[in-house]
Amino acid sequence: MMPTTERIQLIRDYSTLCDHGTRARYVSGCKCLMCKAAASRYAVQRKLARSKGDTRELVDTGQLRDHLNRLHQGGMSHRAIAAAAGVSLPIVSGIRSGAKLRVRRHIAKKIQLVAL
Repeated sequence: MMPTTERIQLIRDYSTLCDHGTRARYVSGCKCLMCKAAASRYAVQRKLARSKGDTRELVDTGQLRDHLNRLHQGGMSHRAIAAAAGVSLPIVSGIRSGAKLRVRRHIAKKIQLVAL
């Protein structure tokens, strides 16, 4: 993985290619009215989401993997678990296989609520 400063510069370089009126262009340094409005809309949407409990915080999948294994041993398929939790099949498969080491907290909560 590349150092943080290189990643930030790469993002800034890429976002200068984005259209005006997007948050990406605002983050890259454009402060035109359209880009400011896009950044403001994003901030309002994130504030609303945080007030509803969506912190976008990443959590470790160790305990979640154990829960998925118990559900699978109880007879549930990956597809059934994903449908019951309301998440995508690749997320469930990735957690169970060990490919996904962290997921968003709200996704983990949905999967933890699935019971046999």
